[in-house]
Amino acid sequence: MNKEVIIFHFAQNITGKSDGVFNHLLMIFKNVNENVKNIIYFDGGEEAVKKLNHLQIEYYLSKDINKKFPVRFMFNAIKLIRKYNPDIIQTHSTKCYITIGLLNIFFRKKHIFNYHGTFIFNIYYNLIEKIILYIFHLIIFYFKGCNKVIAPSKNNIEELKRESQLFRSFSYYYNTAIDDTETEIDENIEKIILSKKQSHFLIGMITRNEKTKRVDISLSVLKYLLDKSYENIYMFIFGDGPLLGDMKAFAKKLKVNNNVKFLNYVPNTKYYLKHFDLVLYTSLSEGLPLSIWESMKQGVPIVSSDVGGIREIIEQENCGYVYPFGDIEKCAKLIMDLYNNPEKAKKLGNNGKNAIENKYSKRIFINFFKQLYFELTSEKKN
Repeated sequence: MNKEVIIFHFAQNITGKSDGVFNHLLMIFKNVNENVKNIIYFDGGEEAVKKLNHLQIEYYLSKDINKKFPVRFMFNAIKLIRKYNPDIIQTHSTKCYITIGLLNIFFRKKHIFNYHGTFIFNIYYNLIEKIILYIFHLIIFYFKGCNKVIAPSKNNIEELKRESQLFRSFSYYYNTAIDDTETEIDENIEKIILSKKQSHFLIGMITRNEKTKRVDISLSVLKYLLDKSYENIYMFIFGDGPLLGDMKAFAKKLKVNNNVKFLNYVPNTKYYLKHFDLVLYTSLSEGLPLSIWESMKQGVPIVSSDVGGIREIIEQENCGYVYPFGDIEKCAKLIMDLYNNPEKAKKLGNNGKNAIENKYSKRIFINFFKQLYFELTSEKKN
């Protein structure tokens, strides 16, 4: 790309804390910036704003994007697209894809829908909303309002295709542009973790306490393990979210609160991963979480619900286990297997570490997006 390419991103539910979409955006902003001007319109979040200011990324904030009928967001988007005349528009949620996709029937910009693990048929929409959104999706497809869909793994593409194949082109990437910049570690948090490590088998969760992450399942798994006399298992749950209070109450209800600690939002959680015996995911839906790659880099085995693109990496790199979503007993037995077989756990962890060092790299991520943007800007307009 010899001339500057303007890419306008539209995203929602961004906090700048544990949200994977924002971490993915940061990878783009930090690494795909040669002859590229990135701009973002999103719904706010103090931590996100700080990071964008640090990177000198131009942004626009509005909560209107989250409204049921985002009319004001639509008009704002029209003004901004006219103002910047972007070469590419990249949307990072279903609502953004639908709104911008409909507008783009008239604007005819190159539009990328960045799928992150949820589309129309999910728990956030009722039946009527799903029908309306799918009709809009049909309109966008037939009137060419979107050029391409991308996702963070091959399996995510297959998952989306099962829901809808009405996209003109599909591609996948891996979020391997992990930031290795050294930052300060909270010594108090590390001291808390290390104090438990001396006498406990440690399970780490890096998540948000919200509907799709199903932290309640992880607590039920912990209950199962304690009932089976695995009393020296201890769980640390990193992340805030709207259900944090509910999850703390649920832990007390299950009587597992003496074996779990909620650490709320902690910056740079990747630097604590090395202290855990395994990392656990109990999500209903995922793309391919950044913390999967970070756990692999630290040589920590993974136990995860079989959702999104997680199985793809865990199986091909043999760095952990997957289990059917919601199967508490199966999940607990996989954890018990690693607990009882430390050499196996170590081998799985080393497999993940070797894969990161020898197979995946930041350069692969950068090249994917450079090539993607180059191809789109080189195409003739429809």
